[in-house]
Formats: sequence, structure tokens, C-alpha cells
Amino acid sequence: MTDAAPALVHPWFAPTYYLLALVLAAFVIFNANAAALDYGAFYEQLGAGDRADTQVKKALEALSFGLYRGANEEQAQMTRLLALADVHERRATSGAWLLFGLSVMFLSVHVLTRRVAVAEWRSRTFVLHLLGVANVFLLVGLLAPILSLVAYTDVMVLGQVVFKYESKGIVTTLVELISRDNVFIAVTLLTFSVVTPVAKHVMTFLALRSSEAEKRRRYVGLLGAIGKWSMADVLVVAILLAFFVASADQFSDSWLGVGLYFFVGYCVMSLLAVHLVARMGDAVEVRAA
Repeated sequence: MTDAAPALVHPWFAPTYYLLALVLAAFVIFNANAAALDYGAFYEQLGAGDRADTQVKKALEALSFGLYRGANEEQAQMTRLLALADVHERRATSGAWLLFGLSVMFLSVHVLTRRVAVAEWRSRTFVLHLLGVANVFLLVGLLAPILSLVAYTDVMVLGQVVFKYESKGIVTTLVELISRDNVFIAVTLLTFSVVTPVAKHVMTFLALRSSEAEKRRRYVGLLGAIGKWSMADVLVVAILLAFFVASADQFSDSWLGVGLYFFVGYCVMSLLAVHLVARMGDAVEVRAA
């Protein structure tokens, strides 16, 4: 079987998927970051200074027999912030599941509605769409939070006090590293989390689109050289997780963000695409670009 096999899906199927996928990706990124900001505003009010102000307001409410309602208003504001954060988080989760399901359906339909054969899994068109889906996942993985951490302690009179809250993604970590003059670490993270993925995808695309065997072999060779750094993608996630979780103890909580799952999804699809292209070699018939 070859790529000349007639497709049984509408020609607008792929463009429609990519349009919907980008809209969902933007929806997930926006809501995930909005939830992080809402949680940040909520935990900020649980800091030592704000907790002290709250205790003063409670005392004033007691002394004024309820005429002064500063503490109640502050509590209502915190409740609204927490509810808003929960709404954004649920929207981000729902959007993520929709994007994941839509992507699985897109790739499945692309395979099942053509001539089903083992060779189809190694076809040029399938790998191109696999790269397209991987790029969408990479976008979410780079821009959405991957992990959040809140650290707290119990203080006499004030109660539980939050002294640190952070919600970081790959891009936000890069920005923070640069702002702290950690240029070397920032460049290293940028190289393995952005430059290497883009280079792999460009080489894969060129190898698939090239109609000349010699050029195709050259691109595959470059792809093999870049592929040696494929596990660096996973290493980036491991380093970031270690950076956040290393200091976790009974006075801190951490939870994974939606960006982590999409970045891992990108890693899996990227590795699969590179593997398929490497196995194609000269056996794949490539049409002229």
C-alpha cells in the first residue's frame, strides 16, 4: 500500500481538526494560567501580613457587635477567588480531555478510513499528521503550568500561614531564570525544551517532503543525530519536577498541571514520528514537494 491510496474522509477534515485543536489549546492555556493566577491571589491573602490583618478585622467586628464587617467581606472575597480558580481549573481539565479525545479520533480516523495495512502506519501522511498533533501538544506543554507548589506553616494566633506559592510552566520558568540572571540554565532549558523539538520536527518534515533519495538520506541522518537528544525532552520535565518537589515536606503541597501531560504526550508522539521516519528509509515513496 502507498500514500496514493484514496482517502475516504472529507478534504476539510484535517483543516477543521487543526482549527478546533488550536482553539482548544488556547482555551486550555488561558484557563490553566487563569486558575494559577486565581490560586496565587487566594494564597496571597493567607500570608502572614494578611492573616494578621484578618485577625485585627475579626477583633473589630467583635468590638463593634457586627457593625464593622471587614473580616466577613474579606472571607467572601477569598471564597469567590477560590470558586473562580476552581471554575478555571475545571474548564482547563475539560478542554484538555476534549483536545486529547479529538486528537485520538483524528489520528484514528485518518488510519482507519484509508487502506488499512501495516505500511499505513509508516506512511508519509500519517507521520505528518502525527507531527501536527505533537506540535499542538507541545504548544500547550510549553505555555500551560506543569506543576504548582504551596508551602505553609502553623503560626500561633494567626493559624495556618502560607509563605510560598508557585505555579510554573516551561516558558514561565525560562522567563524567571532570565530575570534572575541564570542565563546558562535558561539557555540550556530553552535548547532542550524548544530548539531541539523544533529542529526534530523540521528535519522530519523535510525528510518526508523530499523527493530526492540523497537529500532524504541526509535529512534522516541529521534527524538521527538530533534524535540522540530525544530523551532530553523527558529530562527537562524531570529537572523541573525535581526543582519544585525537592523541598516538599509535611508543610507543603504540590500538584501536577495540565501542561505536564501535554508535554509528555508531545514527547511520546515525537519519538514515534522520529522512529517511523528512521525506519522508512528508502522504502517510502515520497511525492514531489
